[in-house]
Amino acid sequence: MNPFASVTFAWLTVYVFLLANFVFLGLFRRLLGDARCFGALLVLSVLYDLASVLRYGHQPVGPIPWEQVRIAAGLGSMPVALDLAMRLADAPPQARRWLKPAYAWFAVLFALNLFGVVVHDHEYVQRVVLGPFTIIYREAHIAPAAQVAMFPAILAALVSTSFYFFRAARAQGRWMWGVALSYLLVACGVVHDSTTGVTHLPSPFLLEHFMFIHIGALSLVFTARLAEELSRRDDELARVRDALQQREALAAVGELSAIVAHEVRNPLAIILNAVASLRRPIATRERDLLLGILEEEADRINRIVTDLLTLARPLHPEAREILPKELIIRCLGPAERAGTEVELRSSPEAETPIQCDAHLLRHALENVIENAVQAMGTGGALTITLTRKTRQGVAGREIAVIDTGEGMNTEVRNSARKAFFTTRTTGTGLGLAIVDRILTAHRGAVDIESSRGEGTTVRLFVPEPPTAAPTPQA
Repeated sequence: MNPFASVTFAWLTVYVFLLANFVFLGLFRRLLGDARCFGALLVLSVLYDLASVLRYGHQPVGPIPWEQVRIAAGLGSMPVALDLAMRLADAPPQARRWLKPAYAWFAVLFALNLFGVVVHDHEYVQRVVLGPFTIIYREAHIAPAAQVAMFPAILAALVSTSFYFFRAARAQGRWMWGVALSYLLVACGVVHDSTTGVTHLPSPFLLEHFMFIHIGALSLVFTARLAEELSRRDDELARVRDALQQREALAAVGELSAIVAHEVRNPLAIILNAVASLRRPIATRERDLLLGILEEEADRINRIVTDLLTLARPLHPEAREILPKELIIRCLGPAERAGTEVELRSSPEAETPIQCDAHLLRHALENVIENAVQAMGTGGALTITLTRKTRQGVAGREIAVIDTGEGMNTEVRNSARKAFFTTRTTGTGLGLAIVDRILTAHRGAVDIESSRGEGTTVRLFVPEPPTAAPTPQA
């Protein structure tokens, strides 16, 4: 294969690759009008270069008249290039009305060429000597009448397309100047190849090589446009994401406000009623009862505020050595107040001291026990186990709270640790969210095992601190 055919084959390979990308984009309906014109130009360029490659040599390849295919692809690319230039230059409607006649006229020439009216007689072999290379290709005669019909239309299309490409370059700048200048090369290649074909001058054809430069410049334009569109989409997504975050924050504040208002209003109403009763002369027994109610409701409000602060502020556990069994016993207040029977099981190796923040861990364990008591109602039995476990190679203590309540289905279980999620008519829905946050701050974990009608088991895993390596003796 001679060097010109080899280079043309390389251009053909690039066109096919670009065309495959455009087909892929077209499947997702990402192509605008100018991009579709570029895709059509790629198809015609593939046909033109394929025919150019196959017409090199002494003998024709197969029964297909490749010279007719080459001329047909060149004629078809003329109105497509003009359409693309007008789209890129944002041509006014009165100028674009000439596109339909241009498409129609070149369609007629295209059909006449395919029926053998433009190209006639047999092909002849042309030899061109370029230094050490001898280029051999086949060329066909073009009918004189076809020359009169073709060349004025081709010249008009070249001038109009060049005008609109330069107009687009003046408006857009940057890569469009490369498109405009490369199309001048294409126009020169068309004039050169047409003159060579008519006069049979021994000169190689140049259009396929100049066309590759033009296609490359257009590819840069569409690549730059795609990059700008992606950047714009990223900016839009960032703005949408910020807006969604703001809305989520406002929604969370609104939800929190409603929950706090609902949860705090009830104990406040009870406190106000108790205070009003205390202002009147009452018996000592009734006074003590009202003071107990005041203390209980004030403690209830304090727990709500504590839960909100624990959820909102960063947690920095202050690890101190505590006995886990003693910690569990201190957390049984919710069960004792409800009169729930509690069974505590522990193994001797699990009762050794651990390092943790006793205040935070007690808060977490009390929330779990209170949830278990509320799930069981007035009946049921609560079991708490303390064992020494190893989780993912890390040793620690596991506290399991097992109730005999109604249990949870999969949907409720998966949402149980989300803030403000609750299935009860009262409550903030912060209990398990706080438990999860406290255990995460301790580098531990919370596991929930539950099935509808079979009770719930909540496992709290608190890891042991890593043992320091012994210091070598001198």
